[in-house]
Amino acid sequence: TLNANGASLSEITSSAFNITSGAADHLAFATEPPEATQASTMSAFVVQIQDALNNPVTGATDLITISFNTNPSGSTLSGTTAVNAVDGIATFSDISLNLAGNGHKFNADGASLTQIQSALFNIGDGSSPVQLGFSVEPSDAQANVNNSPAIKVEVQDAFGNLINTATDTIVLSLNTNPTSDTLLGTLTVAAVAGVATFSDIKLLKASTGYNLSAAATGLASAVSADFEITPGAAHHLAFGTQPVNTVAGIEFADFTVEIQDEWNNICTANTDVVTVSVGTNPPTTGVISSGDYDIAAVAGIATFHDIVMQKAAIGYDFNADMTAMTQITSSSFEIIPHTPASITFTTQPSATTIASINMADDIVVEMRDQYSNVNIYNTDNVTLSFNQNPGTAPYIGGVTTVASVAGVATFPGIYIDVVANGYSLDADALALTTIPTNTFDMVCGTHVFPNSGVYCSTKWAVA
Repeated sequence: TLNANGASLSEITSSAFNITSGAADHLAFATEPPEATQASTMSAFVVQIQDALNNPVTGATDLITISFNTNPSGSTLSGTTAVNAVDGIATFSDISLNLAGNGHKFNADGASLTQIQSALFNIGDGSSPVQLGFSVEPSDAQANVNNSPAIKVEVQDAFGNLINTATDTIVLSLNTNPTSDTLLGTLTVAAVAGVATFSDIKLLKASTGYNLSAAATGLASAVSADFEITPGAAHHLAFGTQPVNTVAGIEFADFTVEIQDEWNNICTANTDVVTVSVGTNPPTTGVISSGDYDIAAVAGIATFHDIVMQKAAIGYDFNADMTAMTQITSSSFEIIPHTPASITFTTQPSATTIASINMADDIVVEMRDQYSNVNIYNTDNVTLSFNQNPGTAPYIGGVTTVASVAGVATFPGIYIDVVANGYSLDADALALTTIPTNTFDMVCGTHVFPNSGVYCSTKWAVA
């Protein structure tokens, strides 16, 4: 169809029409004569009738004849050398030459049509093996399944013609091996009638881009076309990327579980759901506190990207499960305590204590994160002070500032020298929130001091 338009005018479209070829004008080799062996039938080649603009004249039925243009071997041309065109095409399918030689050329003629010449071609003698060639290329196959149909390698002359008397021993090997796999099967085969058949060749590792090499003593080797090995059926799970040490309350770095076949290839078509859960659980209370722990595999890989745990401990691991698969366990990892957020008294002063006497139990505080984990990596100094101070100018005796050890600060030998009821203590470090001690009382006791005074009230008294 054609369109017509003009400025400010609506465009219009013509009715459909056809363009036909012109009158027959000349010939052209649509398929050139191929290389061949003496006395053997050449593969079919084609001469086309064309108009002056090189369009095929599809209705032409002219008689087309081929003859020698050059015949360096002095061969006799055999077969059907005159063929009537069908829809403008003359196909020559049974041509042969009886003598070997290089540099042959054909003429093609038709009444009132311009003669043409073919490209040069060679005729081999069929008796001199020169090279190998794959007559049946390797096919895509599944891991550990024999390549089918059987791979075939021919002994050929210089023009790629089969030497059907050859019995050479041919060795097959991997030429391109993207996975460093081992080629399995019978790799050394003697040719029969010029053809070596390899019927049990297989590989175990899935990949694209494999190809094979065929070699024989004294002959040029051949390389096959590329082929692919695909995974087998799903057989087991494996952690592709292991979970790593992670801070409490923070998402794990992505870790993955792969669905693999029996030979550890990822089953790239599999989309089954994989579930992770806590396996070894050192504190017995560690759980996945948030995140998606049921993940559908994409191309055989389940990726866990938002898992969070809050209970700090060393020696966790994850289990991974899938329907009909054996459970697997990850490598171990640690949930690391978060930055300290508070100080907690874990050993309190006794409810009643004699003034100026060391408290019966050491006072102990822990540096805890927001999830109540003791920060075992903390070594900050912690200082005791009064929270409630009902006494008159009391004094906290003992070592009141200590460095925490693995997040725990222990205060031995603490005493208060003034009798009063309702004391409580704070522990201070890093401006952290402190939950003060329970209230406790300091009471009188009868005991002799180095200055011979007896502490029995809020003042020293003479004994």
